[in-house]
Amino acid sequence: MTMEKQELENQIVARFGCDCSDARAISRKASKLKTEIETGSESWDGPEIDIDYVLSRLNMAPGHLSPTGKWNWWAGTIGAFGGTNQDYRID
Repeated sequence: MTMEKQELENQIVARFGCDCSDARAISRKASKLKTEIETGSESWDGPEIDIDYVLSRLNMAPGHLSPTGKWNWWAGTIGAFGGTNQDYRID
């Protein structure tokens, strides 16, 4: 199942008030993670990666972080699910 990147971008902008370039960066990384999990190139025993899941992870991050900081905060926990976080952080 694919994740609609534009819809995720729109939701991030609406919920976190960030600019489109930050939302686009998060959407690209989330889509990359989802694709790699679905193709089996990434070890993952967490829940399905979808728009609701991504938004819920961003909401869990500390409030003082920017949206990309929130994403990086969550990307740092990916190892707990058996994945690697190096490819998913936003520089």
